[in-house]
Amino acid sequence: NPILNATAGVAATTITTIIYNPVNVIRTRLQSLPAPSSNGGGMHNNKNPNGSTSTSAAASDHHRAAPGGRVVGLCKDLLHKEGIRGFFKGTTLNLSVAVFDGVLFSTVYELGKLSSDKGLIGA
Repeated sequence: NPILNATAGVAATTITTIIYNPVNVIRTRLQSLPAPSSNGGGMHNNKNPNGSTSTSAAASDHHRAAPGGRVVGLCKDLLHKEGIRGFFKGTTLNLSVAVFDGVLFSTVYELGKLSSDKGLIGA
């Protein structure tokens, strides 16, 4: 039944979009942040008198961020500035695109399946 399939597809798309939208918001915000320093994750290079450089291990340990620290900081900042609604920005647009994509895919699939079945019957 195409109507039942379409309804189930829209329901699944809606639930999936609502669940994963916070992940998309966090990913997009992380992509817009400036890149972390490229000198080894906070390691300081010290010039020696002979022109070579050495890395200070103590400075490295002191300035190295915890794994996932940027994500946690971003989430805390987003929650503080925009509240829980900030994690769901863009849900309407994501949902409309996902539903349209699902309907388009299902329609093309069902039509292809029907035309394939007709080809087999006529052969």
